[in-house]
Amino acid sequence: MRKRNCLVVLVLQLVSSTLALRADVTVRYKNDYKFAAFLSPAMTSQAVQQMDSSTPTAIQIKGDKGYSNFGKITYLMDFAKQEVTLLDGAGRRFATLPMKDFVDKLEASRPVMIPEVQRFMKSINTNFSSRKTGRTDTIQGIGAEESEMVFSMDMTEPMGAQPAGPLMKMVMQIWTAKAEEVLRLPALRQWAGYAAYSNYVINPMTALQKIFASMPGAQGYVSMMQEKSKSPLLRSHTAVHMPMMGQGLTPPPAGFDPNAPVMEINSEIVELSAEPIDDTAFLVPDGYQFAPVEDLIKPVIAPPTITPPSAPQPAQAPSGHAPLLVRGGANIQAANLIHKVEPVYPPLAEQAGIEGTVRFTVIIDKQGHVSSAQLVTGHPLLIEAARVAVIQWVYKPTLLNGQPVEVVTLVDVSFKRQ
Repeated sequence: MRKRNCLVVLVLQLVSSTLALRADVTVRYKNDYKFAAFLSPAMTSQAVQQMDSSTPTAIQIKGDKGYSNFGKITYLMDFAKQEVTLLDGAGRRFATLPMKDFVDKLEASRPVMIPEVQRFMKSINTNFSSRKTGRTDTIQGIGAEESEMVFSMDMTEPMGAQPAGPLMKMVMQIWTAKAEEVLRLPALRQWAGYAAYSNYVINPMTALQKIFASMPGAQGYVSMMQEKSKSPLLRSHTAVHMPMMGQGLTPPPAGFDPNAPVMEINSEIVELSAEPIDDTAFLVPDGYQFAPVEDLIKPVIAPPTITPPSAPQPAQAPSGHAPLLVRGGANIQAANLIHKVEPVYPPLAEQAGIEGTVRFTVIIDKQGHVSSAQLVTGHPLLIEAARVAVIQWVYKPTLLNGQPVEVVTLVDVSFKRQ
């Protein structure tokens, strides 16, 4: 009789364990941001958008399906089909691809850096450290322990007007569930298992390593993300310091304190639930239109693709001779400009107080469009924003003896903080 009772208990334990591992789980976070008073609304808005794309607001798990929301993009995971679906709520679009291809798609969507930016990144040295602080807390009834990570970037040599010295420091405190808590709580155990399995199947850290492979100055950031993803995250506080603002590029902004963070990000779990989740949470909503996966990935991880500069190569004329290139005065061509796109001030450059002019030698084709923009001079952090604007400019076609011709001229794009 005793052996039978023991067998029943064992069976019940196994059934209970199996059910626990298949529990529905909902995790919700509250995220908030604090900025230095001297930062402009435009800068803080851009920063919030960037942070939202890397900070979760909700996670749901149901068996072999998962849901994760990061700002504008939601990810639906189907481990039975080995597929991941991206949802763009604002544009009501979706894209589905095999999990095994996800990392390659991320890597393919990274920006190709122009040589000037490559030189800038190679002049940066990074440091990363991580330690257990020994502090503990209880968050949503879960025992948590704190770790602190510090990631810093320093310039090893001057670059233009930017002197050598410290650029940025990021200090992050994270509270993760204690190991015994993961064993105690079924919902937490399911969440940890899901995270471990999804990291194994998709391996997003591999994607980050590939994306930053050509950016030596960013490898420490990958280490920070790896450390952050090891355990279920219950709370985090990130402080971003930017000492570059006080290094004399321009007068420091009024109220700037080199010892105070310019931005702080707080994220804390506000719900961990094992309540049943409706299957529709893991389906593409009605009315969403299919879109190429690249269209949904690029806005998340990178700005528009950056094309390295190359020498202008005008098309050959039908006769086999190079077409006539007329050198036009900058003032004359400026008067012929009929559509001008203003550049978007790069947030990092604006926050650092970097101002200046980027000059290009451009070729204007017979229709008045800019067909080539060759860099002459400019600060590395301003070049690409200027180039993206200039290639969209449109001029009145230039006529020579009544016939449209291509024109080569100089173009200046100025950046000045408001």
